[in-house]
Amino acid sequence: VHQTGQDGGLVSAILIWLLAEGYIDGALVAVTGYELLWSGVAYAFALVNRPLCSGAGKELAAAVKTRIIELMQTDKLHRVQATCHVTDRAAAVFLRATGYRQESRIVRGAPDGTDLFMFAIIGSA
Repeated sequence: VHQTGQDGGLVSAILIWLLAEGYIDGALVAVTGYELLWSGVAYAFALVNRPLCSGAGKELAAAVKTRIIELMQTDKLHRVQATCHVTDRAAAVFLRATGYRQESRIVRGAPDGTDLFMFAIIGSA
């Protein structure tokens, strides 16, 4: 487990082993949500277990995109925004696949003082 897990991936390594050994038949692969910043504008997040989602990125992105569209309509949002670290190419690809458009670079916007990319989906609500 120690050799397989990296970058905080210990839980992923354990889940992969449990799945491979037949102890469990499924595992949580992603959690998404958003926080309303002010009327019509929300900040979205997604936590994805990348090893368990390997090969299913398109399906996951399609499901997230559908849910974002539903939430924008039901919650009367005209903007949903998200950020990712500038070095996290996979996150940027995922955001684009879910309908986000890259808008800007936020210099020193991360808690550790590194840069982020800002993405947004603009609706008509």
